[in-house]
Amino acid sequence: MGITGTDVTKDASDLVLSDDNFATILKAIERGRWIYDNIKKYLTYLLRCNITEVAVIGGIVLIKGPDHLPLLAAAILYINLATDGLPALALGIAPPDPDIMERPPRNPRESVFSPDVKAFILMALLIETPFFYLLFFHDFADIARARTEIFFLFIIVELVIALNFRSLRFSVFKVPPHRWLILAILSQVVLVGVLIQIPTVRSSFGVLQPTLPMIGIILGFSAFVFLAMEAVKAMMRKRASRFFGDSSVTR
Repeated sequence: MGITGTDVTKDASDLVLSDDNFATILKAIERGRWIYDNIKKYLTYLLRCNITEVAVIGGIVLIKGPDHLPLLAAAILYINLATDGLPALALGIAPPDPDIMERPPRNPRESVFSPDVKAFILMALLIETPFFYLLFFHDFADIARARTEIFFLFIIVELVIALNFRSLRFSVFKVPPHRWLILAILSQVVLVGVLIQIPTVRSSFGVLQPTLPMIGIILGFSAFVFLAMEAVKAMMRKRASRFFGDSSVTR
């Protein structure tokens, strides 16, 4: 006890309660799990999005050479600003999952790259990257159109991923996105919608105004990514319930 305990006992203790309240231990455990979860969300989101960007942009350059960049430098910088900025920060302050104190203790030696993190990153390489390649090379003859599709697909898909990463365990329908995450995503959608109306901005990005067919393809694939992530989370919950016998993870 930090207040009533002696100096000798406090020096010999592994844990000192500054308020002499045992309930503080539970609060500290909850806060620690909450912070750790949000670090995983933030890290997984950034890794998943940036690995896809490197695989797509770097791969196309290796295949076609630097004269056929899939995106210009300004467009790449803007994508990172739009998706790695406010949405990523909003994930870092997400509220805790509802089962945060019902889970079994985590192995302190467990890597942050847990099976769920690896599964989400692997999804990026197996699902998203091939579609980016397919879309780009399908319209390769019209490089401006191909760049436009790639540019908007990166932004929308990565914002959808941020929405889904409100929780790495629960469905977005079970644990809806919090206010700051919604505001961050909507602000980026509105901002890119406004900027793309300016001819000089489109020219610097090397893109065109998106047509309705482009928007349909982008939204359709974004919905597919959303559903695929929901499926992965459902499988991870079932896996956790088998290992730990905890019915709460299947809710």
